[in-house]
Amino acid sequence: MIDNKPIHAIVFTDLDGTLLDDRYDLAGAAYMCNELYARGVLTIPASSKTKAELSELSALFAYDAPLISENGAGIVWPEYLQSALLEQSDSPHQLETIAPTMSYEQICEVLASIKRGQNFAFSGFSELSAEEVAAATGLDIHGAALAKQRLASEPIIWSDESVRLADFKAQLQARGLHLVSGGRFYHVMNPTDKGVAARRLMRVIAATCGSELTVLACGDSPNDKPMLEAAQGCALFPQRDGSYMACTHPFSVKAKSAGALPWLEAVNELLSKASELPQQADLPASHK
Repeated sequence: MIDNKPIHAIVFTDLDGTLLDDRYDLAGAAYMCNELYARGVLTIPASSKTKAELSELSALFAYDAPLISENGAGIVWPEYLQSALLEQSDSPHQLETIAPTMSYEQICEVLASIKRGQNFAFSGFSELSAEEVAAATGLDIHGAALAKQRLASEPIIWSDESVRLADFKAQLQARGLHLVSGGRFYHVMNPTDKGVAARRLMRVIAATCGSELTVLACGDSPNDKPMLEAAQGCALFPQRDGSYMACTHPFSVKAKSAGALPWLEAVNELLSKASELPQQADLPASHK
């Protein structure tokens, strides 16, 4: 039970290029998520967006949704899940970030040091004004300001030669950081991902629901892969060039395009085949 409602399925979903298209229709996206919730399906946004950005979407939900922010570096836990979370030996201070090795400020300091020492050409969001972030993302000024409210990861605009990217990644790894490729930007963060966050939420929700759960995931970019692999079934969405990323998941469907309606169609296709999905190995045995 979630908020006294029986839940039989979870959908982890990316936002940009998946649930949201270029129209950025938050109301339409929330409507589809609310329709699923009325049928006992809990949709959980999992995005590179910040907690502040995700809160604008979740405010339109008819339910109190968990949120995965900053490519899995953060989780927003609803109150009804926090008791189960703490029973699994998680500390209260982990309610926003996943045990970060480095704070956001420290990540930015490491990036500045690497940039000075190796003369790499890139710009992090921390170096940009809200107006510059708006120009790079297509967001309005308000949205750009929310995108700069980061807790545990730094998006960067890479303007150096592509051949230098491998060296940059090695420099980050030597300092305990991870480079993730999103739909539009690279993201520098502690070594975690959307899959780690999704599995953590799955365990807590399973303990709370006490019932069999079908776990699905939707995404379009490499940063979504760990989350797709954690699910029983997944929906792939076309990238900006119309191609689909390579995916070896044994049970996947391809959505026609990004946007709330194609997203719902893809999720419904997966749900209609729930009995055919492989068993979810990531949940405790009593909740499979």
